[in-house]
Amino acid sequence: MTIKKIILTGVLLLLVGNTFATDKNIDKKNIDKKACKYVQERISTIEGFYTNDEGYSLELLEASKFLTNISEIESNYIYSYEAIGDALETNDVTTWKNWFEANKHLLTWDDELKTVVLK
Repeated sequence: MTIKKIILTGVLLLLVGNTFATDKNIDKKNIDKKACKYVQERISTIEGFYTNDEGYSLELLEASKFLTNISEIESNYIYSYEAIGDALETNDVTTWKNWFEANKHLLTWDDELKTVVLK
């Protein structure tokens, strides 16, 4: 290869790489921070159940229902008094965190409903 071809190939690779990097930056600008914070708080509520032995509460049950509805991922555990003593199959936090990371760009805050919805 001549020097000219090597330089042109390098410039082409830089342009292609810049295009992909720019697309990622656009996605970050379009992320609704309020919606993401709301979802992260619900995930933290569930996480507290596993890590802090916070026990059952209405907030825990509502967080589980919200995350199940928004992600359409059924919980492996019923966060209510009826489930006391049941063994946990898996940790729902990991599943919902993975879903959140993959879909946070689709979340938006709905002022009328006062909750998060998918775009």
